[in-house]
Amino acid sequence: MDQDTILNKVPAVTVMFWITKIVSTAMGESMSDFLSRTFNPYVTVILTGIITFFAIIYQIRRRRYHIFFYWIAVAMVAIFGTMLADSIHIVLRIPYAISATAFLLLLGFNFYFWYRSEKTLSVHEITNRKREIFYWFSILFTFGLGTALGDYTAYVLRWGTLISTFVFLAVFIVLMIWRMFAKNLEVLTFWLAYVLTRPLGASFADWSSYRLLDQDPTIVAIFLLVIFICLLIFMATKRTINVNKQNF
Repeated sequence: MDQDTILNKVPAVTVMFWITKIVSTAMGESMSDFLSRTFNPYVTVILTGIITFFAIIYQIRRRRYHIFFYWIAVAMVAIFGTMLADSIHIVLRIPYAISATAFLLLLGFNFYFWYRSEKTLSVHEITNRKREIFYWFSILFTFGLGTALGDYTAYVLRWGTLISTFVFLAVFIVLMIWRMFAKNLEVLTFWLAYVLTRPLGASFADWSSYRLLDQDPTIVAIFLLVIFICLLIFMATKRTINVNKQNF
């Protein structure tokens, strides 16, 4: 194996992948709110950013896919991405429409240079370090874009978090149905669905925290964290069983 060549370290895009992704985004939203309310928000953003950076670097340096390390990195991006998008709006007072447009442009530029360099945007072909770096920049920008988009529909368009949840869920389901029956536009539908999971999960988490539990994200954050960990354990156990069967 070439020194720059790695095994594909992105999980297979299955039903479990999408369930875990949506749970991780919802958990990231509620955990971000919990941490920002419990501790100094400025210190929290800095520390979370540092942890996220090292989680991604460690993931990139590994040569094989590992369920826990991959999804921990995704979860940290979910938490930090929420804090970053919220800080842009609250601290810098930049409107959601502008921040969403900025993240969309960043994502577009990232895709442009990724495709220009590697001639593919497929997550099934993350087989060298350069592609993996482009991939993680894409993940970060999709979280920022999704957060701003969800807040825009909920608070600027005044759909509210519950209606926003159902709207994003409906569009997500349409994309999944399209992928089940159509064999074209695989890359486009994947990344559209990936972006949508962010406002979908975040809108649901906000609705649960601020409508059901009277503005307290603590219970929702803990509950979603437990669900997230259980999903990782389930996938790791299933993967181990499958490997053992193959070896047997």
